[in-house]
Amino acid sequence: MKKDTKQQKEKIFETAKQLFIKNGYNKTSVNNIIKTLDISKGTFYHYFGSKEDLLNEIVDEMVKNIIHKTKKVVSRKDLSAFEKIVNIFSLTIKYKKQHKKIVSPLVEAFYKNENLLLIHKVYERIIKLYVPELEKIIRQGQEEKVFDVYKPRETAEIILAIQYNYFGKIVPSLLNNKNNSIKLLNEKTKGFEWALMRLLGLKKTNKNLINRKDQFSLFKFISKNFKK
Repeated sequence: MKKDTKQQKEKIFETAKQLFIKNGYNKTSVNNIIKTLDISKGTFYHYFGSKEDLLNEIVDEMVKNIIHKTKKVVSRKDLSAFEKIVNIFSLTIKYKKQHKKIVSPLVEAFYKNENLLLIHKVYERIIKLYVPELEKIIRQGQEEKVFDVYKPRETAEIILAIQYNYFGKIVPSLLNNKNNSIKLLNEKTKGFEWALMRLLGLKKTNKNLINRKDQFSLFKFISKNFKK
């Protein structure tokens, strides 16, 4: 790809992100993007097949960055398997918190009924990338005799499937009914942690596997900026 061609694509990409942040995903059209950039429709469609393609690339960018950070945690020799589990959940939430302005319109886009196929495809990509890293941690936990699982890979797949399906159903209901949402989110998070501990064969621990402070802070921001 030529330098100017790459720059044009990046300009469209960054402009779309800013418009999603400002107006929300559903209220931002392809026409809004091309008018803001003063380009033709042909130029836009040369780089992106649709607004959904843009959304996919934004998600891919985030997922690649999170996976890169996850791999660094997994490769560390100074952390136990339990510490790595806590770390990878924490870094995911922290990354989303750091990029909460773009995460907010992504949540808006994903939890619309017309975008269910899109979110399903995104989750499939995320799970495919995450499974090998989580599997490595689980194998380490077995070697340390901290985890007691049937098969590491299958356990990793089940954990991620539960995580994304469980929270994928909870978050939209919380966003649409904000009364006592933090209390309910806390209860649901406890439920996920309980299931996670059972799947890993972990005994009771006083330490949360998910950072509540960062999670609630992120949710409050998204909830405040959520556009129905």
